[in-house]
Amino acid sequence: MSHKTPASEPESQPEDLGHILFAYESRKERQRLLAEYFGEGLAKNELCIFVTSDAADKVTKDFLAAGLDIEEAVSEGNLRIFEMEETYLPHSKFVGNYMLMNVVNFIIDAKAKGYEGVRTAGEMSWLCDHQEFFDDAMEYEEKITKLRDVSPEFTGLCLYPVREGSGKIVDTALHNHPSYVYDGTIQTNPFYRSDTVTA
Repeated sequence: MSHKTPASEPESQPEDLGHILFAYESRKERQRLLAEYFGEGLAKNELCIFVTSDAADKVTKDFLAAGLDIEEAVSEGNLRIFEMEETYLPHSKFVGNYMLMNVVNFIIDAKAKGYEGVRTAGEMSWLCDHQEFFDDAMEYEEKITKLRDVSPEFTGLCLYPVREGSGKIVDTALHNHPSYVYDGTIQTNPFYRSDTVTA
């Protein structure tokens, strides 16, 4: 499996987290970062959105094990959990513009309800099994980055598993996320290229 790592330690955490890539190798490191990420968002009164392949009860248990009790946030609608394939592949097809409008609608809804921003995390493991949508997914990622030019209150974390067959996906995603997770923290991504969508 191949995914790029920096030759030297990258810059410190940017003030504006923006659009973030997390290429994770274990569920434990994924869950630890998610607990910190959403814990911060809830503390800042941000509407939090989590797209995952896990059942809701497992999500709750996993966050609790990582030190974040999300039960109240979920019951009050401050943290909303959506199923991965139903979200990314309605009718068994990925449509980037449909996904983009979902994000825009979350931003509009959050503003109307008095939230300070929107913070999302989306599991992208589905793409390993549906690589026919690879180009469309990477184009969508680039549009999400550009969305932040007009909606800076939005923060998005994309979860890409590092596993057999994911090398091209992770390497390309590395080029269209301005921030990434390195050594357990969110950093400015030195591999980001704003003019690159696919490789």
